[in-house]
Amino acid sequence: MMQYLLIGLLLLLGYYYIYRFFLKRTASKATLPIAALILLLIYAAVSAVLIVVFNRFGSPRMTLLLLLALMSMIGFCVLLYYFLQYVHQIRAIPALLLLLYLGVVSYVTVFSREEGSQTDILLGFSYTLRAIRERSFTWLEHPLLNVGLFIPVGFLFTSVYPKKLNKASLVIPFGLMLSVMIETTQMVLQNGQCDMEDLITNALGAYLGMIIYRLIYAQQRR
Repeated sequence: MMQYLLIGLLLLLGYYYIYRFFLKRTASKATLPIAALILLLIYAAVSAVLIVVFNRFGSPRMTLLLLLALMSMIGFCVLLYYFLQYVHQIRAIPALLLLLYLGVVSYVTVFSREEGSQTDILLGFSYTLRAIRERSFTWLEHPLLNVGLFIPVGFLFTSVYPKKLNKASLVIPFGLMLSVMIETTQMVLQNGQCDMEDLITNALGAYLGMIIYRLIYAQQRR
């Protein structure tokens, strides 16, 4: 049941971003309702076909993973649109630091692991739930490490172009997109498993990084 709920939420999220960042910016106010309806029908039809195909040749969990990858591609297109639109106003040093840190994250989460680890798609929040059941902080170490690892991602991403990238609607998808790429690569290389708890905690870390940047920026202005 959980995987179908997540699939539905991901599809709604994908439509929302296509509508907000592409359709709403290109269509006029008079044609926007009709264009939004047409987009919804096309999006629903394509999504239905994808779900049928994925379910026929795989499992619901694999369908969820593929949809996560699809949402990541949509998020990448949105971010690429922003970067190309404001490429001359991007701050070079934060952009370079972001690329370097992404390299560090890739090494720690993917390339430093040995092949042959368990590969699976985990939907439950096993660490958090176990910490609550056992009332033990030890089980929260893994989620908190994921949060901490992605705080610099959100901070540096926002600092690349604070005027346009200082938005939760961009920072959270960026953190989620990066996390999906990491989890998918681990699955392909068979050196890790795709854990939904990791995706959520990574996106949360990126969001907290943006909040920290906002607080520092506000303090500097004062």
